[in-house]
Amino acid sequence: MKQILFIQDKKAQYEPDFGEDKFPATKPEAQSGTLMVKNLVPEDKGLYFCAVSEHNASFFQMYWYRQLPGEGMRQIVFTTPTPPHKYESGFSQDRFPAQKSDAENGSLTVKKLLPEDSGVYFCAVSQHKDVALRHHPLK
Repeated sequence: MKQILFIQDKKAQYEPDFGEDKFPATKPEAQSGTLMVKNLVPEDKGLYFCAVSEHNASFFQMYWYRQLPGEGMRQIVFTTPTPPHKYESGFSQDRFPAQKSDAENGSLTVKKLLPEDSGVYFCAVSQHKDVALRHHPLK
């Protein structure tokens, strides 16, 4: 696995083999960020991983979105550390497998990469943790 960049205080710091011209990225707030892969070629296939670090925070929910040029943003999948993940219409686990192994990490893979997959892939997280509701009859 290779790190592309790290964003701190809204400033991207790129690793030597990567640059903003090919991998522009933004992080407008603590809970979200974007990574674009420009001029997509078959060699760009792979796992693009989103890791979030914030002092004393756990992000149990992760959302992955895609925005193609000239189109609005569409949600691909909603993930938690406990599968199954929830895929939106038009996206499948076979082609867009996602993982959320713990509260700090998650990943999205695009398989069988096509030039039409060029766009912005957006990761957002939430600290919300689902709690099972139980019915206790009054006695």
